Amino acid sequence: MNRLDKNDFCITSLLRLLVMVCVASNTLNLTVNAENWPSWRGPDSRGESNANPPIHWSTTQNVLWRKPIPGQGKSTPILWGQQMFLVTAVPELEREKESLETDASPLESPIASETLSKSDASEVGSKIDQSQQYGWWVLSLDQRTGIENWRTRLASGFPLEPGHPTNSLASGSPVTDGKFLYVSLGSYGVFCVDLAGTLIWKRSLGDMQTRFGFGEASTPAVYEKTLIVPWDHEGDSAVFALDTSSGQTLWKTLRDEPTAWSTPLIVNQQTDPQVILNGITVISYRLSDGEPLWSLAQEGVNPITCPIRDDDLALVMLGYRGYAINAVDLRASPDKMGNPVIRWNHFDTGPYVASAAICEDKLFVTKGLQGIVSVIDTATGEMLQSNRRYEKLGTLYASPLAITPKLHRELEIDRELEIHRELEIHSERDVEQEPKPTNKLPHEIEDAKSENLPRIYYCSRDGTTVVIHAREPFEVLAVNQLDDSIDASPVANDRRLFLRTSQHLYCLENPEEPSR
Repeated sequence: MNRLDKNDFCITSLLRLLVMVCVASNTLNLTVNAENWPSWRGPDSRGESNANPPIHWSTTQNVLWRKPIPGQGKSTPILWGQQMFLVTAVPELEREKESLETDASPLESPIASETLSKSDASEVGSKIDQSQQYGWWVLSLDQRTGIENWRTRLASGFPLEPGHPTNSLASGSPVTDGKFLYVSLGSYGVFCVDLAGTLIWKRSLGDMQTRFGFGEASTPAVYEKTLIVPWDHEGDSAVFALDTSSGQTLWKTLRDEPTAWSTPLIVNQQTDPQVILNGITVISYRLSDGEPLWSLAQEGVNPITCPIRDDDLALVMLGYRGYAINAVDLRASPDKMGNPVIRWNHFDTGPYVASAAICEDKLFVTKGLQGIVSVIDTATGEMLQSNRRYEKLGTLYASPLAITPKLHRELEIDRELEIHRELEIHSERDVEQEPKPTNKLPHEIEDAKSENLPRIYYCSRDGTTVVIHAREPFEVLAVNQLDDSIDASPVANDRRLFLRTSQHLYCLENPEEPSR
C-alpha cells in the first residue's frame, strides 16, 4: 500500500468511526426515549422496547413489588419519567370501603386486599351491574416502589350498557405527550390532567351505543397539539380531532362504520401526517383537517387491533369472521378511487383482540384469540413461520411485547469500533489488503445467555406468559405463571416488566444486567 492509498484508507476509517459515533449517539437517545412508554403500544406504536426485563418469574421469583388495584385490570398502564399511569372504574360503595391508597407490598410482606370484594368478584366473567354507581379514576404510581403518587376522580355515574363479560368500564388506556395525560372514557367523557393529577379540561362527545351493548374500550392517540378520539358505535360514528390545550374540536369527520375498539395510528409520512384508523374499512385521514386520503375494505367484523407501522409500511389487520393482514405502501399515492398500494398481504391469519408486535423487522401476529403465532418478514411479506401453535399459550387478549435489549445495539457499535481499530493497525503495518470483517457478530456469542436475546412476551388470559425467541426457529425461552388473569398488555422499562392482572399490578425485575 503506497502512502496516498494509506492516507485515503485512514481517512475512510476515520469517517466510518465518525458515522458510528453518530449512530451510537442516536442509539443512546433512542434508548433514553424508549424508557418512556407514552401509549399502550409504546413510543412508536409497535409494541417494541429496548429494555431488558426478566425472562423468568413466578409469584415468588423476581417480584420487586405487587400492588392491589381496585376495579378490573383491563387497561394497559403507560410510563413517563418515574411515573406510571393507569385508569380504573370502581363501584362507589366499594370506594368507601377500600381506599385507592393501598401501598405496594414487597414480596416478603403481607399483601393487603388479597381476596376480591363481593362487588369486584361479581364482575369477573359477568356483565356489569347497571344499578351500581361507579367512579372512574386515573392513578399515578412510582415505578420503582409501586407507591401511589396521586389519584384523580374523573367521572361518576351509572353504566349505560351491560358490557361484554370480558370487558370493563375502563378498558381503554391513557396516553401522554409528556406534558399532559389524556383519557377517553367514551360516553363518560374525554379528560386532560397534568402530570401532577390536576384536571385541565373535560369534554362530553355524547353517548355511545355499542354492538350488543358490549361496551367501550378505544384509546385515543396524540400528535403534537392534536388529540385523535375514535368514535365508532351503532349510532353516528365519527373521528374527532381535539385541541390538546383546550379540548375544543379542531375537526370531526363522520364514518360509515359500526362499533370498533381500535386505537388510531398517526404516521408522519412525507409532507402531511395522517391518521390511520382500523374498521370494516380501514381509512387514512389527513391530520390537519380530517380529509380522507385512502381506504381499504376488509372482510370481517369487530375491529379491535390497532394498525402498526414499519418503515414505509402501514400494517392493518383483522381476525374475526375473516382473516386479513395488509401491508399498505405509505410512499405510493393511492389510485383515483382512493385505493392504496398493497405491498403484500395474507388471508390465512389475523389477530382478533391482541394487536401485533414488530421485532427486528419481523411481524409477530396471532390467529384470532388463539395461541397460534405467525412470523412475517415485514419488508417482503415472506412467511417465516406459519400458524404455529405454542402448547402453553392460551386465549389472548393482551398484545405482545417485543424486547430488543440495549446490549444488542451496544455490541454492534462495539463491533464497528473494533473493526476500525483493526483497520487502523493494519494500515500502520502497510498491509496490502483491507481486512474483511468477520461474519460472526458478537451478539451471536452473547446470545448463549438468554438475557441478551431479542424476544416476544405473550400473556394468556389464564395468567401464563410465554417468552419466545424472536429469531428462527422461534423457540420457547420460558413459560411463567401468575395466579391471576391477564388482559392488559405487558410494559417494560430498563430491567423491569410491569404486568397488570385482574386484581394486581406486578413489577418484575431482572436481578442484574447480563455480563458483557
